[in-house]
Amino acid sequence: MFVVQSKELCHPTTSEEREYVSSFNFGGVITAEGVQGVEFLTGMFGYDIKVGESYGLVKADGDACEELKEEGRTQVTGKAVIVPRGGCNFYNKTKVLMDAGAAAVIIVNTDETLSRPGIQPKWKGFDLKVPFVLVGQTDGASLMQRIDEEGGELKVKLDLDAKVQAKHWQRLEALVGGYAAEDGGWPSKKRLKKQMYEALKKEWAGGKGAEGRAYKMLLELGKKEGVAAAAEGEL
Repeated sequence: MFVVQSKELCHPTTSEEREYVSSFNFGGVITAEGVQGVEFLTGMFGYDIKVGESYGLVKADGDACEELKEEGRTQVTGKAVIVPRGGCNFYNKTKVLMDAGAAAVIIVNTDETLSRPGIQPKWKGFDLKVPFVLVGQTDGASLMQRIDEEGGELKVKLDLDAKVQAKHWQRLEALVGGYAAEDGGWPSKKRLKKQMYEALKKEWAGGKGAEGRAYKMLLELGKKEGVAAAAEGEL
């Protein structure tokens, strides 16, 4: 029996396939009174976002890495729950909150980037039957501040938005994470690195919201890698 052993199994491999997959809508916006649109990306697991769905948003008790006590369970039942990243993996954090009755899970990243977290092995993700999204650090802090100002619960709405694209952030993750060139990271030769930088800069220029932040981060990365003019990093 012939067995294919490749990390690319079931992943897009040709440029056409990657372009097709990148056109899917995995991003959206959280709206709430007193908060500008908070952009998010969905995880590679969990249920789909119900367009226009409204939730009461509350903060988790602690890092949600261990089974919640009775008081904590009562607090999150039927609510969207926001919790900082860290302390345990995405699966454990989401499972703890789902088992406690949460209706959706919002993870606050440790920096301003967005990504689409996955779970290994992938079949474990089928256990998670609530929507899961990731927001940036500053946006997450703003939401948690508004929760406190509203006495512990904030009315929010989650909507998918085609303007919030995953492809920019996935590319940034590869560049920041030091991925190999064939996986989207920087080429080893400075000439090719500069060519890539200039091409991405041209493609991403003029973006708004999350795309605009991704563009600014690209400029900072270009300066760090020595392929951008110093003035660009000041934008």
